Amino acid sequence: ISMASQQAKLFLLAALLAKDGVISANGKALLKEVILARGAGLSGLLERFESREDDAALIESMREMVESKAHEVMEWLYAECPLRATW
Repeated sequence: ISMASQQAKLFLLAALLAKDGVISANGKALLKEVILARGAGLSGLLERFESREDDAALIESMREMVESKAHEVMEWLYAECPLRATW
């Protein structure tokens, strides 16, 4: 399977889960960032999606990826824009 095909399937998965309310719109956006960056764990996520055997494990993996990406974004944001004034 080509990388573009894998990404297309993962984008479809993100859209379906957001549509069903399993992940939020923000979660969908963060997951798209992981997909575009070819983040770790995507091949396992795709395998779970295609096997359709364990939806709970698929959703948990997806949520962990979204949470990890959200944490990464927040760390970057607060490193660039500290909450305290430095004068």
